[in-house]
This record gives sequence, C-alpha cells and structure tokens, in this order.
Amino acid sequence: MPSSRLVELYAHGVGVIRDTRVEFGEGFTVLTGETGAGKTLLLDALGLCLGVTPDTARGVAQDTRAAAVFLDREGHEVALTREAASGRLRSAIDGVTTSASALRARGEELIVIHGQHDSLALRHRALVRSLVDGSGGVDTRELDEL
Repeated sequence: MPSSRLVELYAHGVGVIRDTRVEFGEGFTVLTGETGAGKTLLLDALGLCLGVTPDTARGVAQDTRAAAVFLDREGHEVALTREAASGRLRSAIDGVTTSASALRARGEELIVIHGQHDSLALRHRALVRSLVDGSGGVDTRELDEL
C-alpha cells in the first residue's frame, strides 16, 4: 500500500485547463467539488502523470503537459511528468525519460486513486477475500493451487 503524499499537480493544455498548479497540503485525502469545477480534468492530468493512456475521444493537445510531485515514504521528492512532443507522449521520472509502463509502475508505488463507484466491487466475494487475506498477510498461493 502506498504511503506517499501528493504535494503538487501541474496541468497545461489538459481539456480546458490552460495552465494551473495546485498545491496539496498535508492530510489531503479527498477531492470534492461542485459539478463542472474541474475535478475530472485534474484527475485526467494526474492520470497522465501516472502513465494512463489518454481517452482517445478527448485526445491530447500538442502542448499538453502534466506533472505531479510526490513525497515518497522516505521523504524524497519524486516528479512524474508527461508531455506531448511530436505527436507522442513523453514520460519522465525525476526528469529522466522513461516508458509509460515504468511511469505506471512508479505511480502504483506512490498513490491509489478510488472513484465514486469503486465500492461496488466489494460485492464480489473473491475480491473481498483477497483484500482480507492481503491485509492479514496471508499467502494463499498454495491454497489457490488445490
């Protein structure tokens, strides 16, 4: 389970966002707001930083850029960035060019995002069992093979 903190999110050319920077205080855990306030666009920008493939219906503008800064569990800053260049998305971790899959892997170590309908997954018995077993440190691989 990630134990880092999102410190800052920067977005340029993400949907109708021209240029914005949001700083998140210590203890930030939830993003709420009125309809049309821009929550989805901020999550789109964060998703870009985490290596998510953009929604092809909305596309990515040529000048799209998104950056997220985290404090990892050791207190070190980690910057994940994604920007459009020559019709492609360029990914970087701490300024070093990397693949989108490496960006996704690093992002999974840093943050978990839950949507408003994620609780519906708890209706699936197998998922609940794996969550309970995982939180208790139970290794079920041997049992799964039976």
